Amino acid sequence: MKTKLNIICGLIFVVIIASCMGAVFDFNIGRNEANHDMGVQVDNPEQQVLDADLVELIPLGDKRTAVKVKNATTGKEINAWPTKMYVETDSYEPKSTGIYLLETFASIIGLIGFVGGMFTFIWFIIRVNGSHIFDRKNIVLLRITGTGLLVYGVISMVWSILTRIHTVASFSLDGYANNWLGGIEYAPILLGLIAFVAAQVFAMAHQMKEDQELTI
Repeated sequence: MKTKLNIICGLIFVVIIASCMGAVFDFNIGRNEANHDMGVQVDNPEQQVLDADLVELIPLGDKRTAVKVKNATTGKEINAWPTKMYVETDSYEPKSTGIYLLETFASIIGLIGFVGGMFTFIWFIIRVNGSHIFDRKNIVLLRITGTGLLVYGVISMVWSILTRIHTVASFSLDGYANNWLGGIEYAPILLGLIAFVAAQVFAMAHQMKEDQELTI
């Protein structure tokens, strides 16, 4: 029984880590934006690409909205409908100190939520392996895990939406609609809610256990 639980918890842990890997990429984008605002020269071509805005699009038309690209495998030109790309924008404005402080504060809160959620989840697994299953401490650990993941997920979602608003204000392409939901990570929010459900199940089991002991 414990082996199966460990496997399930391990898979959940992998999913959480994989879903949050995009935060590392977002960190690089934010760092390059800060360098741009402070006038720091960026010589690395890859970092220069990250100075552009990421747009996610939904094609609305037919072949008239396609672009020609060369298939390096066959050497032929084919139609393509770009749905995600980096573009240079002319309306870039440096962010104010207040915005930077707000973003930094939100990033710190999100990081604390993520790290705290992971720590309590690992602690929960260790306690279950130590035969401490239906007790109040595990319920608290699961609720802290759920809260941490929800905080991280909500901050990431709001950040993605605000970034999308900025992008839409500075770029549009004929025959395409901006994908407002693109780039949003739902896994942390979903797993946070699942952690709350699991905590409630453990709470019910703990209550039933106490009622049985009182009856006996």
